[in-house]
Parts: sequence; structure tokens; C-alpha cells
Amino acid sequence: MASRTPSGRCRRQAQGCSGRVSVLRQNQVQRSPARKAEEGENSAGGHGLRQVKEEPSGQFPRRIRALPINNSLLRALALLSPLVLLAGAGRLEFSSLLRVGEPIGTADQRLQASGWRPSPQRQPDDLDRQRAGNRLASLSACSGAGLGYCRYDYSQAPYSLSVITTNDWPGYDPGARVVRWSDETDGRLWGLCQPDGAGQLVPCQPR
Repeated sequence: MASRTPSGRCRRQAQGCSGRVSVLRQNQVQRSPARKAEEGENSAGGHGLRQVKEEPSGQFPRRIRALPINNSLLRALALLSPLVLLAGAGRLEFSSLLRVGEPIGTADQRLQASGWRPSPQRQPDDLDRQRAGNRLASLSACSGAGLGYCRYDYSQAPYSLSVITTNDWPGYDPGARVVRWSDETDGRLWGLCQPDGAGQLVPCQPR
């Protein structure tokens, strides 16, 4: 029997080793993705920890769909806005709108600058204009008796304002001057009144 030389044994061992290395490399190349994933789980620190898959960057939250707003809705909101402001601010303060004895022309300018618009109850005739002594658009009528009262009317939704003047007031220069005014919505009065219709002017009493 031929003796095996050390060099021959080493050659055979080397060939076997190289064959195993070739098979191992081939297995690494042919590993399936599932096997790679499984091996990755087992190799995460050696503690059975799974690798966390990172979410792709650059993704933003889904956009919220805006409600459609048409012109009709915008117009409705514009009309409601003054009413909402009035409701939030409370009732309009009528007591400070006018002053007793001030000329009606001055009062008319201030009222219109504050948003009040002339709103006569009826169209005055020539005699009413003559008694009033002016051409204000808010004039409704004038009386030919007593102190010769004239009435002027204004509106500012949802309110209505009535102003009473006289041209015959002792102690004042000639011309229509404010005697009293009222909130026609609820009947409240401010200024001077004649309780008996012919007596002295006294402060109006709340109704």
C-alpha cells in the first residue's frame, strides 16, 4: 500500500477546502430575499431585534379639502356682519345722538355721518317746507299750531329715529332746533316734552 505523503494529504485537504469555499460563495449569491430578511433579523445585535424599516422621506400629510365658497355665501355673510356687530355691542345708545336746542341742520349732518339715512314718513308739501324753513330730505311734516313742531325721520336698520323741532323757542335764535327725539322701534323718548300738549316743556319721562 502506497504511503500517503504529507504533501499529498495537504493537497487533498486544500482541494476540499476550496470546494467548500466555492459552495459557500454560491449559496450567498443565490440566497432569496426572504432568507436575507430572516438573516438580517437574526443578526441585529444578536438579541433577536428586528431591523426597523424607515419610512420614505419627503411625504407630507394629506391636504384637507377646502369647502367651496360661492359669491352668494359671501354676500350673505356681508349682510349679516352689521347685525352681528350690533348684537355683540348691545342696543344703540339713543340718548347721546342729539342735543336739545341744537340746529336741525347740524343734527342732520351728524346723523348722516353716523350712518343714519333720511326716511320721511310722507312727502311734505310746500306749506310744510315753508314752516320748516329748510329743504332737508328727512322732513315728514310740520304743524301750524302751538310751537309749530316739525318732524324729521331717519333709519338705520333695524332702528328708526324721529326728531321733533320747533322754530318758535324763546331764548334761541330763529331757526328749527331740536326739542326731542325718539326711538320709534320701542317708543322711548329723550329731550323735552309737553305732557298736557300746551304747557311748559319739561324733560321727557321714560315710557
